[in-house]
Amino acid sequence: MKKYMHSSLHKKIIFSFLGLALVLGLARLIPTHTSFAAPTTGNVTGYATSDNFGTLDMNCSNSNCTVPFGVNINETTGAFSGYAWSDVVGWVKFQSNSCGPAPMMNITTGAVSGWAQAISPTQWTSSSAHGGWTGCIQLAGYTSTTNQAYGVTIDLNTGSFSGSGWNGDEVTGDTIPDIGGGWIRFAGAQLNLSQNADINLFTNPSFSGSCGDDASLQWTLNHVIDNPCELHVNGSLDQTFNAGTSNNVTYSITDDNQPTVFTMKCEDAGQPGLMITSNPISLQCSNTTQCNDGLDNDRDQRTDSADSSCHTDCNANNLGTYNPTIDNESRVCIGNPTNGGGTGGTGGTGGTGGTGTGTAPIIIEN
Repeated sequence: MKKYMHSSLHKKIIFSFLGLALVLGLARLIPTHTSFAAPTTGNVTGYATSDNFGTLDMNCSNSNCTVPFGVNINETTGAFSGYAWSDVVGWVKFQSNSCGPAPMMNITTGAVSGWAQAISPTQWTSSSAHGGWTGCIQLAGYTSTTNQAYGVTIDLNTGSFSGSGWNGDEVTGDTIPDIGGGWIRFAGAQLNLSQNADINLFTNPSFSGSCGDDASLQWTLNHVIDNPCELHVNGSLDQTFNAGTSNNVTYSITDDNQPTVFTMKCEDAGQPGLMITSNPISLQCSNTTQCNDGLDNDRDQRTDSADSSCHTDCNANNLGTYNPTIDNESRVCIGNPTNGGGTGGTGGTGGTGGTGTGTAPIIIEN
């Protein structure tokens, strides 16, 4: 009777894959780095380990590989993709496979579900060649003897992996696995979270606000691929440039009716293909004049609409003639003609001079 217990994490080694290779003469069938076109490097680094698999490299950067490879996690959907590598069993697929649902990270809790698969058995022509081993790695489940939950979890704040997956196949007709890698510990793996990528967009110096003035957009970059980056204006791509070489972009602000909104996008270095968007910068110019700036520019204790120089008829009491585009509160204002006394007629001897009416402009100086 087998003494192996599925819930035993360290004490029982189900099967030695090295022994399998020696007994069956299959070592030559285990693929090499160059025998399979694996995808490019992903955003998961570090290692998983197994007493039988040995080290499972999650990324080409961990080893001196000849073919780029890696495991990637889409942080928006939680979907895994890509391949890991073991010197004992070869490529391990972390995407759609014949074992069950593909690996998936819960984007709220970080819990990982689904299956990975060592693809070596799928490359051998008969089950007898690999002793019935399927290569299936369950990333979350329950132990067969104690119904205890196990699984892999990713800390969404740090990206650190924890927990274990399980690989074991029953090939002798009972209920206890006979062949497989056993527990595969993921504590050495790391998800490089895109939240560490950042673009901070700002103006330096601060925009003055006058229409026609140039705004100098500058930025700081963190954990992004800076060539090329994109500048978007009001939601549309305006230009691309090497943000690591350039340190500013100058843009003329001319719209005084609505803000001009700038954003910058660069590729996340930790998640190739994912574009990171900066904070938005909204800039709006204004046609500021002395008659709308809220200042008493000529120091006559009258400001903007209260100053007669800001009225087309020079009458500060006539709100309908206030013109905020006038840019001179100290101008000499010539008002409309008003009634004024005329010159009296020449009186006779002992008589009284006549009266008359006439018009004359009034000059108002502010």
